[in-house]
Amino acid sequence: MYFPKYWAKSVVDEREASGTQFSIPVWRWSDHSLDDAQQQANQAAAHLRNRIRSGEYLSNEYYGNRPVREEVIFEQKDKQGSVELVITRNAQGCLVLNSAHAMFVDVDIEEPTQTLFSRMVDIFFKPDVEPETPEEAAIKHIRGWVEEHSDRGVRVYRTRGGLRYLLTHKVYTPGDAESDQLLEQFNSDPQYRMLCTAQESFRARLTPKPKRIGMHQPPVRFPYLDKEDKQQLDQWEKNYKTVSSEWRTCEHVATFGNPTIHPKVQDVIDLHDQMTELHKDLPLA
Repeated sequence: MYFPKYWAKSVVDEREASGTQFSIPVWRWSDHSLDDAQQQANQAAAHLRNRIRSGEYLSNEYYGNRPVREEVIFEQKDKQGSVELVITRNAQGCLVLNSAHAMFVDVDIEEPTQTLFSRMVDIFFKPDVEPETPEEAAIKHIRGWVEEHSDRGVRVYRTRGGLRYLLTHKVYTPGDAESDQLLEQFNSDPQYRMLCTAQESFRARLTPKPKRIGMHQPPVRFPYLDKEDKQQLDQWEKNYKTVSSEWRTCEHVATFGNPTIHPKVQDVIDLHDQMTELHKDLPLA
């Protein structure tokens, strides 16, 4: 897994044709020193400034193809000293589990939107057999994949926005052909697949999104520039822990296939299920 030690920011200040001024922060990283990170940021800012002045179209092209700027909260190493899992805090303030080998797959489930016409059809022409829901179809799909080979195993969780799969029978390498093919087969978000490759890990959110529990995001973001920034974060985190204790992030739905769990995956299951408040009867967020 890759989490840079140092981050630095440079700022591009430019004007639109209308005369309106705008600023774009440019962050870069380094494992050597803060000065090196700053030099990288300054060079990237200069390059971006030239692109803007040349009239080049700029899109959100960088999402998922570089390390994420997140604070490392906890890390666990194996007996050989290799990092197996890391807990980070993302930009929203949520804690995120990053695993070097245990494959998580989050699948968004969108319930079909009902119009007045479709509701009328349901009332007057109700079918004898209820149609399969999107969640049921997704669970049927992952169960079918497991049953294709007797060695496969998976845990299925329900999240606020869909389902989460954790493959339990073996470990995988983020970004390699096998992992990417599986993520695509399971309809995982393409940006998530890119992020797995850049971060060299599989990711799963452990704590609720602040907006879902009536809170704002943290007032500051990593890296914290001074003591005042850290104090602001500490106060936000104190409130967040209190409010989020009334919610859980996912619930266990089913386990399919091979009951033998790879030892490295078992460690991930234990931590994930504990920190998501899985076993508590709480609403999802």
